[in-house]
Amino acid sequence: MDEALSAVAPGFAGHRVVRQPPLWDEADPERYTYALYDAELDVEQLLRFFEVARSLSLVNPRPIPRSLLDASAAYHPAFFRAMTGGTRSVNDAPGQLLHLRSRIFLAGCTLSAAIVQLRYSAATIRSKLRHLWIGCKNARIAGLDVDAERLERMIIGVATDPADDVTRLIALKDLYHEALRALFRNEPSVPASRLDDAALTPHERERFGFVPQLQTILGTDLRALVVYGSSVSSESFADYDVIAVVGDTHRALRMLSGSNLAYGCKPLNLAVYDAEGFRLYQLACGDNMDSNARCAYGEVSIVLKPHDALSARNFSFGYLRMRQLLGMAAHLAQSESTALDDRAELFEYFVKVPMHIYKGIAAVAGEPVHKERLRALLVERWDYDLERQRRAVAEGEAVSAMCRAFLATAAVLKDLGRMPHKSTCPVFPSK
Repeated sequence: MDEALSAVAPGFAGHRVVRQPPLWDEADPERYTYALYDAELDVEQLLRFFEVARSLSLVNPRPIPRSLLDASAAYHPAFFRAMTGGTRSVNDAPGQLLHLRSRIFLAGCTLSAAIVQLRYSAATIRSKLRHLWIGCKNARIAGLDVDAERLERMIIGVATDPADDVTRLIALKDLYHEALRALFRNEPSVPASRLDDAALTPHERERFGFVPQLQTILGTDLRALVVYGSSVSSESFADYDVIAVVGDTHRALRMLSGSNLAYGCKPLNLAVYDAEGFRLYQLACGDNMDSNARCAYGEVSIVLKPHDALSARNFSFGYLRMRQLLGMAAHLAQSESTALDDRAELFEYFVKVPMHIYKGIAAVAGEPVHKERLRALLVERWDYDLERQRRAVAEGEAVSAMCRAFLATAAVLKDLGRMPHKSTCPVFPSK
């Protein structure tokens, strides 16, 4: 195996097979095959790696360039220790807490859409439960006080519940709420401001004309509607990103389930939280909503996170997205089919990852970039053409598109200056 992997690219430093903590119903835990390269890989080398991995029938193969491993020291210490054979330390706790907060937030923030737009499968539910389960195990190892035992009992309860899928998804959303609440339990208090609909311009009131539709559906349970994303920041936009703050999330989600709402032929990507859930969402997300959001109805409290916390969160998101892009590429490379099936929206999201990461970091730095300029910037600075990657996906070249998105994300993080310096820890210590 090592001989074949070393032929992929210079700098091959060995491989490790890592077992995940077994799930609640697993006798044989999932394994991952990591191949470390003490160099950066280009797109042709990444594609060659996945071809070799497929020919060797490697289980969950992942190429790990040295820079990604070094980044994990700050943004995913448990992975760094597993790969380098190092001993876990209490000094890992802050980095592991950052990782878990980011991972749980990113995995859980799509649950409203799964319910409202019926975008889920049995695999979706299991995957979301798996994220929480492994998060609990890693929190225990890192010595984080998240009441892991209680969360694990709740996970098993949802996993074994014979109820209908929407009921289980709502219970799963509650679980993510509990997990975030535990992860932010000891967070120092942060300043807050208010956002209300009195600040809307006449143009914004017209643009956000979907408000009466949601008032009709949710009635007096609706407390506020917060709009963010390109419908706020750009004249040209494809959809609306909206958070509905409600009194009873269970009731609201059942009323909205399967509604697939739109306004002016543009979809409403709707998330639903109560006031506490919205506070946790803000603590975990990568920006402050005082400057990049509008309250289209009602009034809400806006959390103002410090600059350092915002910066760390966005780089943590970047690291996680890089890992996910490699996972997507590996899965696609091992698949017999290149058809999009029902995954077109998923691929559309992942080819945009470099853009989202740059946008988040630039906003924290006080240099927000409009969508149109950002796309041009990605081409100019990193030769990453979003439209070209979309075409590649449509033409059955999704593996290549995921690899290019991975490399562009790595370049964005490197150029924006927060990737850690090379560690002095030996990669694979001699036995």
